[in-house]
Amino acid sequence: MNVSAQQETAVNTVVSNYNAIIGADAGTGKTFTLKQAAAYFFSVIGNKDKKLLISQFNTKNRIEWQEYAKQIKEYIKKTKGYTPSIESKTYHKMGNDLLGKSFEKFSQYSDNYEVLNYFQKSENEISYSSMLFKRYIEFYESCKGRNITLKRDIVRHLENVNALEYLPSDYSLDTFAETLEEIFKFSAKGKKYKSASDMVFFDLLTKNKKEVIKYDVIFLDEFQDLSLSQLHIVMEYCHEKTQLIFVGDRKQQINVFMGSLPFDTLLEKIAEKFPNHNFQNLQLTESYRNSQRVLDFVNKKFGTTTKSANDNNGDVYLESTLDTLYATIENDTNTAILCLNNEPLQTMYSILLAKGYNPIYDGFNVPKDMVYKVLTETQSETLEDLSEALERKFKILFKSKNLLTTKQIKELPTYKVLQTIKASLKNFNSLMELKEFFSTPTPKDAKNVILSTCHKAKGMTYKNVFVLEPSLLTITENMTADNARQTWCAEYVAYTRPSHDLHIISEEIFTVYETNDN
Repeated sequence: MNVSAQQETAVNTVVSNYNAIIGADAGTGKTFTLKQAAAYFFSVIGNKDKKLLISQFNTKNRIEWQEYAKQIKEYIKKTKGYTPSIESKTYHKMGNDLLGKSFEKFSQYSDNYEVLNYFQKSENEISYSSMLFKRYIEFYESCKGRNITLKRDIVRHLENVNALEYLPSDYSLDTFAETLEEIFKFSAKGKKYKSASDMVFFDLLTKNKKEVIKYDVIFLDEFQDLSLSQLHIVMEYCHEKTQLIFVGDRKQQINVFMGSLPFDTLLEKIAEKFPNHNFQNLQLTESYRNSQRVLDFVNKKFGTTTKSANDNNGDVYLESTLDTLYATIENDTNTAILCLNNEPLQTMYSILLAKGYNPIYDGFNVPKDMVYKVLTETQSETLEDLSEALERKFKILFKSKNLLTTKQIKELPTYKVLQTIKASLKNFNSLMELKEFFSTPTPKDAKNVILSTCHKAKGMTYKNVFVLEPSLLTITENMTADNARQTWCAEYVAYTRPSHDLHIISEEIFTVYETNDN
């Protein structure tokens, strides 16, 4: 891949020691550009002794960057005679290092690990906080004497607190109650924190932070998803003249539920926190992934002006049957089915399994022998009997909601097996036929097909993409601003994944399967 004029401008900006905010549309090669910038940066003699930090959100990208940093170090040592200082860390790791060993499990601190959720900016704010606080304290009182002493145990008992599971293992109920009391006091005073955990984070940062390395240059990848507290973490790694390169795409801000700031607000905060940096604003708008026909569709829908840098003839199709999906799977090993929610994907997983394909669905893959074992244990004699038995089992499972959250229940192997059987019923004419199918392993030569949520598909490229339940990606009047923002971004992510064709499966098709009508 050759460096484009836009990418070259971005690389030169970095090498020339300017601060920059680089907006990069999907598929425009932002990671490639950053890699080129890192390599060229240390080819300049004046940058020889500088320390470079590359920050990302997930471990997969960190590992990729570590490998590339190793290559750069070897190349510079061979050609320039010295080994440059390059490190790669996730934002979570930066926070862990900052707060020290005693808080190393308190991973992302602020908006990921809320106790009272976002405080609503309304006249009911205090009563809303008080209500939740009262609920948690009542639970705390009821737990005394029940051998529930660790914070990680509380997770299993408090709905809506499952996001706290990474608190330190010695975080006792007493500490938990004290923290809640502090949160309540702050909320009652009307403190302007984005979330309850912001208060906890800033308190920890003030009292427990340790000195960390100050870097001369920091690349901040996927910066659009930063929360205010993460921005504060970044500041702790900067000295007065640290060069900052923010790279991201406001249209791919899919971590809103984790507390990322509205993009314009984030830009204002960056300007406020780094008032002397005089950021250069650059754009990457040439896609190396999508065809121009797909981009015409995306541009019209999202008001963008991205242009294709390739000449493939990929197009956009609205599918009224699943025939094209099956034909594509047969002919292409890099086909993906995307959806905003998991439930439609679970149904499609079972449909594809029954068709003899090998669906690859991260977090939901269910071995056929596990399903068969459950089927052999059932006393049902017909599919109708089995359907009724499944509903009873689901009811029993969800009665544990006082112990587990809905999300935790859906991650249980038992739930996944029951859901697979339920979704498979519509594909068979008898219980015997259903059992026979699950008694045989999936053939080794079965065609693979990837199933993924839009969120997990971010950063991925597939040759052909089929989008399920497009109505789920539609903004409705009753959505909150945050939900609307996340839905809009998830839709953009879904439609910009294909390197060739984009297929949108009409709502009516899937409804047919949902109503058990073959």
